[in-house]
Amino acid sequence: TQPFIKDSSGIYQFQGDSGQRFVQVSPSVRIASNDSGLELFQAVPTRRTATANTANITAEVADQGQFDTFYRTRYDPVTPANNTYTVNTLAGVPPQYEIRDAGGTLMQSGNYTQGGAIGFNGLEVKVNVVAPGAAQTFDLTPPKNDNILNTMSDMIAALRDPTLTSDQFKDMVADTEVHISKARDTVNVATGHIGGRMNNLDDVLNSNEGLTNLNQESRATISEIDLYEAISNVIKENSALSIAQQAYTMVNKTTLFSYL
Repeated sequence: TQPFIKDSSGIYQFQGDSGQRFVQVSPSVRIASNDSGLELFQAVPTRRTATANTANITAEVADQGQFDTFYRTRYDPVTPANNTYTVNTLAGVPPQYEIRDAGGTLMQSGNYTQGGAIGFNGLEVKVNVVAPGAAQTFDLTPPKNDNILNTMSDMIAALRDPTLTSDQFKDMVADTEVHISKARDTVNVATGHIGGRMNNLDDVLNSNEGLTNLNQESRATISEIDLYEAISNVIKENSALSIAQQAYTMVNKTTLFSYL
């Protein structure tokens, strides 16, 4: 079965075998002989982002590394409502803003400028309301894994699309860069696993070679022995054993009465 196909909508799909095969290289050691294309190329994490829910707010990733760290610790896959954050603007001199999580816990606050950028855990949040104004919300976008070929196809299409805005193109470039980086990391991890398997295989082969040499030495020792010398040594050892046994028997039977 061809592992990857491009369907009628232009999306690359994986239809291969996701299992892993093992080779028995010794009585007690089995080593994986393949890696599934599903893990290497299909199930590659895409860029983690945030999405605005209301009309007067934008939330864009400014520092991907910082936001990824925040995303890993805060995203709730069980209760999606917990991934919503609210930005409130407060009257004052100067005006203030508050960012609260879904439970109402204050996450961040500071001076507010209408339309100004607010840095929040790697995000650049912009709110365009007069303080105090209606609460604005944004969500952490659900995580998604995708085939790296789909991202490459989307990027090629974006380069050929003259109607794409600069912001849309910027997002596409960021998506592609992050997805390629994740795909490279996945391949690097798989390469490391292959190296570990090769080391294990080398250890097993070296062990087998050592046992073969030991076996050859043992057979050589037996086949090259001086038969007459070996018989003489056996007879002497047997005589010594018999004398020792007789001496033990005599000593064991000795009593004080016999001595008197």
